[in-house]
Amino acid sequence: MPDSNDDEKIVHVFERRSQKMDPGEAFNLTPFIITIVACVVIAVVSIVVGYAVNKVKQQKIIYMEEKIGFLEKRTALLQEKADIADMVLSYSGKLRISDIKIKRSEKGTNVLGVIQNTGKRQISDLEVTVYFLDNKDTFVGSKTITDVLHGPGLKRGQTRNFSLDIGTLPDVASGIVPVVSSFAER
Repeated sequence: MPDSNDDEKIVHVFERRSQKMDPGEAFNLTPFIITIVACVVIAVVSIVVGYAVNKVKQQKIIYMEEKIGFLEKRTALLQEKADIADMVLSYSGKLRISDIKIKRSEKGTNVLGVIQNTGKRQISDLEVTVYFLDNKDTFVGSKTITDVLHGPGLKRGQTRNFSLDIGTLPDVASGIVPVVSSFAER
């Protein structure tokens, strides 16, 4: 025997289908419009955020390219200085400093000596660094003096007297060591 409750459900479904619906209730546009607007807003926000992120990345790339360019220039400069240092080290043994004397006065301290070019190159300019030592031969300071030659260059095999004004010595300095730190060739 069929259940009377099931029959009622079937009849009820058929009755709803046979009823005429109001056209206003047939399709509600509000959820559809809200969905479309939300999608458009999300798309616009995605485009704007993507553009901003891309712009930031481009700025970082430009900054990194500038930094790489700076580092390349700095590397070339340091390489040039290293090459000069190698040249100085390789030839500085040919420039001999001897007969060192320290002369103190009210104006300061002068270092007197003789520089000899035993190499085969002519030197146009000379820079000497004077290292100050204490009574235990520990380094306590230094001073670099440029234009040591005061005039024409030092030809190969030539010897010349020099005088370096080093001002006041550090209080603990009891000795000095002058070393050729740079020179230019002619």
